[in-house]
Amino acid sequence: MIMTLNSAYPKVGRYINEWNSIYVFLGGPLFTVLQAMFAFYLIMKYKKLFIYPFLFFPFLMRLFSLTFAFKLEDEAIISSMLEIGTFTFPLIIIIILSVLERCSPA
Repeated sequence: MIMTLNSAYPKVGRYINEWNSIYVFLGGPLFTVLQAMFAFYLIMKYKKLFIYPFLFFPFLMRLFSLTFAFKLEDEAIISSMLEIGTFTFPLIIIIILSVLERCSPA
């Protein structure tokens, strides 16, 4: 596998099955949501304001990547592969991150 800042793909050949690529693309959004959920948990438990950027930044990062992207990001590729519309899955991720961000007491 070759990994860059924003993608991962096989060095030689291709995936065994087309569905294998969805797991690779799912890594980015899944990590972002898990990071936000962990930050939300820490904020709720310790009530510390300095943790809030770790909750807000994932939301902002995914919102900007959807709004200003020059190519399809991971969520949009997954959404296209599942044939649910190009921006359905990205909007679901942004809504999840937005709800976490809005429900935090910070």
